[in-house]
Amino acid sequence: MKKLMLFFCSVFTLYGLVAQTEIKNGVVVDHGAQKIIDNASKKLKNDVPLSFTVAYEITSNGKTAEKGKADFLSTGNKYRVLADDFEDYCNAKSLWHYDKKTKEVELSDLEDGKSIFNFTKIIDTYAKSFRPKLIRKDYLGKTQVNIIDLSPQRRSSITKVRLWISTDNNTIMKMQVNLNDDSKNIYTFSNYKTKVKATDSDFVFPKSKYPNVKVVDLR
Repeated sequence: MKKLMLFFCSVFTLYGLVAQTEIKNGVVVDHGAQKIIDNASKKLKNDVPLSFTVAYEITSNGKTAEKGKADFLSTGNKYRVLADDFEDYCNAKSLWHYDKKTKEVELSDLEDGKSIFNFTKIIDTYAKSFRPKLIRKDYLGKTQVNIIDLSPQRRSSITKVRLWISTDNNTIMKMQVNLNDDSKNIYTFSNYKTKVKATDSDFVFPKSKYPNVKVVDLR
């Protein structure tokens, strides 16, 4: 009887996994993974203004090219990144990138300015344009997570994105972006806070705070 019960449990578990996938236009669609990604993206949008700390590591040819920590603040399409070597400010129209080493600020239109730290927009893009697949459930520290791989649906410089998403509240705990030049961008998130105080001035470069920096207008 015990073996029979184990057999039926296995069958129902397998059925549950299969039921969440289908083949569409010759491609396996993982509906369960898509739901997790959609929920994570929705949470980012609903939690604004939100802030968190991100530890980032950029590797090239298996070696660390850049490493550091930054504080992230976001609401809607506005965001701010404060790191040791740089600061990014985006007011949904313009992007200020302040390089502390050169004491120079590059000001560009949002569509021209590129930032690998605009996480809210990045995750929303992945949810819509990448094909997700649930790899497994695991633990990141003491937190149980769903590990999901996302593959681009069309030609892209990104070969794969891996997300570690909390099974408890859909918070993204970690993200790894693999690029076609074999480099990787790895981000680990902590100190996640929601509904924090934020004003429009938080997302504009504070020129009065840095009166001696040079602003290069690329617009």
